[in-house]
Amino acid sequence: MRPFLLLLAFATLPYAPGLFHEFVYDDHGALVENRFWTEPDAWRRVLTFQTFRDPRVLDGQRPTLLLSVLLDRALGARAAWQFRITNLALHAVCALLLYRWLVGVLRRAGDPAARARAFFAGLVFAAHPLASEAVQVPSYREDLLALGWMLAALALAPVRRAAVRAPLQVLCALLALGAKESAVALPVLLALAGWCFPSERPAPRRQWTELAIGIALAAAWFAFAFAVRPAQALGAQWNGLALRPPENLWTAPSLFVRYLKLLVAPWPLCADRVIEAVSTPTSFAFLLPLALAVALAALGLLARPRAPLVALGIGWLFIAFAPVSNLIPLFNPFADRYAYAMVAGFAVLAAALPPADRVVRRGLIALVIAYVLLLQLRLPDWRNDEHLWSATLRVEPRSARAHTGLGLAALARGDAAAAAGFFARADALNPRDVSALVNLAIIDGRRGDHAAAATRLEEAVRRRPDKPEAWANLAVAYELLGRREEALVAADRAKQADPLGRY
Repeated sequence: MRPFLLLLAFATLPYAPGLFHEFVYDDHGALVENRFWTEPDAWRRVLTFQTFRDPRVLDGQRPTLLLSVLLDRALGARAAWQFRITNLALHAVCALLLYRWLVGVLRRAGDPAARARAFFAGLVFAAHPLASEAVQVPSYREDLLALGWMLAALALAPVRRAAVRAPLQVLCALLALGAKESAVALPVLLALAGWCFPSERPAPRRQWTELAIGIALAAAWFAFAFAVRPAQALGAQWNGLALRPPENLWTAPSLFVRYLKLLVAPWPLCADRVIEAVSTPTSFAFLLPLALAVALAALGLLARPRAPLVALGIGWLFIAFAPVSNLIPLFNPFADRYAYAMVAGFAVLAAALPPADRVVRRGLIALVIAYVLLLQLRLPDWRNDEHLWSATLRVEPRSARAHTGLGLAALARGDAAAAAGFFARADALNPRDVSALVNLAIIDGRRGDHAAAATRLEEAVRRRPDKPEAWANLAVAYELLGRREEALVAADRAKQADPLGRY
């Protein structure tokens, strides 16, 4: 019982200083302004999978995520701290499941230090600052839900009775996929555990059958989930950030190395990162990270016979990275929260160190303490939007999102001049994100210069004809200028471009 209580404490108590922070960034659109939560038939539509086919529902292809928020609201959650408590509980569950699963794997392998190794893995995972974005921000809980159900499926693997194990594992897999598509990694993780530890390896026929079923299940889920909506940036209008083919392939190794760096030394952390695309496979920016990744993979292969836990941890890092590698281009190519599942792999690697060695044991304790202290330095950045975007600019001054966020904060306190400066800088940094240009037009409109506002908005829809907010504001500008017919056309374009039905 003591390991469970300690892991519960380390997974939750370090986050206490940030419990009552405000909603920030994506929370506003996903939780506060999202009208889906107040629709009378929301539960029925999720449970009958109708949201899959309705692009107006944000994250409609993630029913596990939607149900978790609906359950929060049914229990009375409205403030940020109430949703955040659920995130903390999910993080604690992930830490406990990782510990419980790893104890079982190591005990079946005959490791006398199974409990100590698993406990340190759970501690490293629970306290790691790189997990803070997924844990602290209520709207990012999909990463926690997906990993939790994946770990539950792994923990069920030793159950001998197929009639019990198989349906439960399939259910866990479906719930994980229903939280986030990155759960497609689950069948490969199951195979990895069997490859590293013979005691976890089922009979060959069962192993290949279950792997085939898992892959088929994930493929069917993807086909159903993305039948009426794009898979991230694939096929969508370029937002100025996504990595376009083939640059997504050449950039992937450098992204992997960047995640490794943050796993080892999780500082500085940042809410928005601007990625320089690698344009050619002959670039050192591709070849050097690729060589490092190959060397790490080779280490895992060589370690498997004598140090299977090392092989398991390294393999886990690669498998957890694959869904966020941008092989399918993501709207945001790199984010701290994407590494949540990778943190578990890093924790497994930490467990490979000999806990009986006094120096190692003290070193691991010191590492966990350092992580908790770094977490205390990071949490104040999430206090509110203005703090978040100010902290982001200190790390990533090229962030157009941060400049736009600070512009909105300045506009909210009535400082239009400061807001215009932030918006102009954001527009210069990423002209494909027309949010800043739309807000500059709003400032023009508030000054009464509707012609200038219309000119800006015409430029916005020229750059991004898929942006409904640009069309909606252009309709207002045309109406105020007396251009009634053009206003009606712009309003109709806003409705056509808006998958969420806001206009």
